Amino acid sequence: MDADIIIASVDAASENAFRKINRPHSDLDLSMVIDGISSLKKEYKNQFMIEIFIVPGVNDTRHEIALIRNTIDKIGAENIFLNSLDRPGTERWVLPADKKTLAGIKDSIYKSDIIQHSDNGAAYGNHLKDYGPDIISTLRRRPCTLEDISQITGVNIEDVKKQLELLVENGEVETEGMQRGVFYKLKTRKILR
Repeated sequence: MDADIIIASVDAASENAFRKINRPHSDLDLSMVIDGISSLKKEYKNQFMIEIFIVPGVNDTRHEIALIRNTIDKIGAENIFLNSLDRPGTERWVLPADKKTLAGIKDSIYKSDIIQHSDNGAAYGNHLKDYGPDIISTLRRRPCTLEDISQITGVNIEDVKKQLELLVENGEVETEGMQRGVFYKLKTRKILR
């Protein structure tokens, strides 16, 4: 209750879409999650927002968006943000939503806005002597661009670039090109038995 802002994810309003996108524990169902978010919203007094992660072919249909809109209206969030994949996903079948789709959804969900992913990161002046572990730790959580890593770790962008080049050369990190840029991710190691 002391948090300044809470951002809850409401990616689906049908059980099928919920299971496909969020892959919840088998004991959870969508109504439990929505009831929990609604209860939290009633008690929470600070800024409460909702983020919707749009997955083409799953929750971007008119029917699913109408269900999501009705669910959000019942919860009563002040701000709604539409998000889409902008880095390599954990599942290959998940693709980014195109701008036209996001704009159409924005028009149909009152008070919603599209999250704009930054194409350029700020270069911070922090020159850590040993920031390799910070970069590895960051990439262990999710793939990131050079700029993302600089922003997250606070390390100067040129120093991050040099470290990433070494990590790629050593075979610890690999790259993948996406619409927003080149993403760095930990190389998947196969376990031999």
